[in-house]
Amino acid sequence: MKVKKIKINDAKAEIYSFFSKEEFLESKSYLEVMGFKNEEDFNNLLGKLVSIDGLGINEGAILKVQQIIEDTLNLCWKVLKTENIKIFMFGTKDEFITSKMGGSSGFCTNKECLLLLINLKTFTEVTLKNTLAHELAHAINSYYDMGNMSIGQGIVFDGLAENFREDLIDKKKSAIVSTIKEGEIMTKY
Repeated sequence: MKVKKIKINDAKAEIYSFFSKEEFLESKSYLEVMGFKNEEDFNNLLGKLVSIDGLGINEGAILKVQQIIEDTLNLCWKVLKTENIKIFMFGTKDEFITSKMGGSSGFCTNKECLLLLINLKTFTEVTLKNTLAHELAHAINSYYDMGNMSIGQGIVFDGLAENFREDLIDKKKSAIVSTIKEGEIMTKY
C-alpha cells in the first residue's frame, strides 16, 4: 500500500492506494476508519465495484491520480480548515463507472473520509477532479451521515455537493445534471 501525505493550510490529507491484491488485503485493517463495521459491510457497498486483479497496474497512472488529487485539494484550500481527510483509492472495472462516469466514482462513508473508485485506463482529470470535489463536500460537512439519512436528505446533500463542486472546480453543471431535463424528471419520477 502506498500512502501520500499532503498539507494544505492546517488541513491534512492522506491518500491510500489499494490497486493490487496485496494492497487490498492491507485495506481490511482500515475498514473501521473507512466507516464499515466489518468486511461484509464493505462488500455490500463496494464488493462488485472494486477490482483487485492487479494486472497491468501502471505506477505512473497512480502517481498522476495522486497529483490530480493534490491539485484538486489545493483548488479547495479556502474551505479546508483543520480537517484530517483520508482518501482511499481502489481500482475498478465496473462498466457503468468506466463508460458513463468517465472512469471515476466515489463515496463519502464517514466524516473526513472518502473512497474513490478509479479505472486507471479510462479516468480523465476532469472527472476525477469533479468526483473528488463532490465527495469532499460530503466529507467536510458536519451534518452529512451516509448511514443515517432519508432519501430527501440525500438529495439535498448531493445538491449541496454539486454546487460546491461546480463553484470550486469548473463553474459547469455536471453531466448528470445537464443531461436530465426537468420534464423527464416529472414524468419518470
